[in-house]
Amino acid sequence: GVLYHNGQGVKQDFLQAKTYYEKACNLNNGLGCGNLGVLYHSGKGVRQDYQQAKTYYEKACNLNEGLGCNNIGVLYYNGQGVRQNFQTAKEYFGKACDLGNQKGCDYFRKLNEKGY
Repeated sequence: GVLYHNGQGVKQDFLQAKTYYEKACNLNNGLGCGNLGVLYHSGKGVRQDYQQAKTYYEKACNLNEGLGCNNIGVLYYNGQGVRQNFQTAKEYFGKACDLGNQKGCDYFRKLNEKGY
Protein backbone atom coordinates (compact mmCIF):
# COMPACT_ATOMS: atom_id res chain seq x y z
CA GLY A 1 0.00 0.00 0.00
CA VAL A 2 2.54 2.63 -1.06
CA LEU A 3 0.58 5.84 -1.44
CA TYR A 4 2.75 7.61 -3.99
CA HIS A 5 3.64 5.57 -7.06
CA ASN A 6 3.80 5.58 -10.87
CA GLY A 7 3.33 9.34 -11.07
CA GLN A 8 -0.48 9.35 -11.09
CA GLY A 9 -2.30 12.03 -9.14
CA VAL A 10 -1.97 11.64 -5.39
CA LYS A 11 -5.75 11.58 -4.96
CA GLN A 12 -5.94 8.55 -7.25
CA ASP A 13 -3.37 6.79 -5.11
CA PHE A 14 -5.31 7.45 -1.92
CA LEU A 15 -8.41 5.96 -3.56
CA GLN A 16 -6.42 2.88 -4.56
CA ALA A 17 -5.00 2.68 -1.05
CA LYS A 18 -8.53 2.91 0.38
CA THR A 19 -9.69 -0.02 -1.77
CA TYR A 20 -6.66 -2.03 -0.74
CA TYR A 21 -7.05 -1.22 2.98
CA GLU A 22 -10.80 -2.00 2.88
CA LYS A 23 -10.10 -5.44 1.42
CA ALA A 24 -7.43 -6.09 4.03
CA CYS A 25 -9.63 -4.84 6.88
CA ASN A 26 -12.53 -7.03 5.72
CA LEU A 27 -10.12 -9.97 6.03
CA ASN A 28 -9.45 -8.92 9.65
CA ASN A 29 -6.04 -7.48 8.86
CA GLY A 30 -5.44 -5.04 11.73
CA LEU A 31 -2.96 -2.89 9.85
CA GLY A 32 -5.41 -2.53 6.95
CA CYS A 33 -8.11 -1.34 9.36
CA GLY A 34 -5.66 1.02 11.08
CA ASN A 35 -4.52 2.55 7.80
CA LEU A 36 -8.12 2.94 6.66
CA GLY A 37 -8.73 4.85 9.87
CA VAL A 38 -5.76 7.10 9.08
CA LEU A 39 -7.29 8.02 5.71
CA TYR A 40 -10.55 9.08 7.40
CA HIS A 41 -8.71 10.81 10.25
CA SER A 42 -6.64 12.90 7.84
CA GLY A 43 -9.23 13.24 5.05
CA LYS A 44 -6.91 11.70 2.44
CA GLY A 45 -8.89 10.43 -0.56
CA VAL A 46 -12.09 10.47 1.54
CA ARG A 47 -14.09 13.09 3.41
CA GLN A 48 -12.56 13.61 6.85
CA ASP A 49 -14.67 11.67 9.33
CA TYR A 50 -13.49 11.14 12.89
CA GLN A 51 -16.33 8.68 13.67
CA GLN A 52 -15.35 6.49 10.74
CA ALA A 53 -11.71 6.77 11.74
CA LYS A 54 -12.58 5.67 15.28
CA THR A 55 -14.60 2.69 14.01
CA TYR A 56 -11.66 1.43 11.96
CA TYR A 57 -9.15 2.16 14.72
CA GLU A 58 -11.30 0.18 17.17
CA LYS A 59 -11.40 -2.80 14.83
CA ALA A 60 -7.61 -2.55 14.39
CA CYS A 61 -7.07 -2.25 18.13
CA ASN A 62 -9.32 -5.26 18.79
CA LEU A 63 -7.16 -7.16 16.29
CA ASN A 64 -4.15 -6.24 18.46
CA GLU A 65 -2.75 -3.67 16.03
CA GLY A 66 -0.89 -1.07 18.10
CA LEU A 67 -1.37 1.66 15.50
CA GLY A 68 -5.15 1.46 15.94
CA CYS A 69 -4.97 1.61 19.75
CA ASN A 70 -2.53 4.53 19.61
CA ASN A 71 -4.69 6.47 17.15
CA ILE A 72 -7.86 6.06 19.25
CA GLY A 73 -5.76 7.48 22.05
CA VAL A 74 -4.91 10.43 19.81
CA LEU A 75 -8.62 11.07 19.13
CA TYR A 76 -9.34 11.19 22.88
CA TYR A 77 -6.17 13.18 23.57
CA ASN A 78 -7.15 15.87 21.02
CA GLY A 79 -10.93 15.64 21.43
CA GLN A 80 -11.43 14.78 17.75
CA GLY A 81 -14.91 13.36 17.21
CA VAL A 82 -15.09 12.38 20.89
CA ARG A 83 -15.08 14.33 24.14
CA GLN A 84 -11.50 14.97 25.19
CA ASN A 85 -10.61 12.44 27.87
CA PHE A 86 -7.00 11.99 28.98
CA GLN A 87 -7.80 8.97 31.16
CA THR A 88 -9.36 7.07 28.25
CA ALA A 89 -6.55 8.23 25.97
CA LYS A 90 -4.04 6.85 28.47
CA GLU A 91 -5.76 3.44 28.50
CA TYR A 92 -5.50 3.20 24.72
CA PHE A 93 -1.91 4.43 24.72
CA GLY A 94 -1.11 1.80 27.34
CA LYS A 95 -2.55 -0.96 25.17
CA ALA A 96 -0.70 0.42 22.12
CA CYS A 97 2.53 0.41 24.12
CA ASP A 98 1.92 -3.17 25.27
CA LEU A 99 1.55 -4.08 21.59
CA GLY A 100 4.93 -2.53 20.80
CA ASN A 101 3.80 0.86 19.46
CA GLN A 102 6.50 3.35 20.48
CA LYS A 103 4.31 6.45 20.04
CA GLY A 104 1.78 4.88 22.40
CA CYS A 105 4.52 4.42 25.00
CA ASP A 106 5.61 8.05 24.62
CA TYR A 107 2.06 9.41 25.01
CA PHE A 108 1.41 7.06 27.94
CA ARG A 109 4.52 8.33 29.72
CA LYS A 110 3.60 11.95 29.01
CA LEU A 111 0.11 11.50 30.49
CA ASN A 112 1.53 9.56 33.43
CA GLU A 113 3.88 12.43 34.21
CA LYS A 114 0.91 14.83 34.12
CA GLY A 115 -0.80 12.68 36.73
CA TYR A 116 -3.44 10.92 34.61
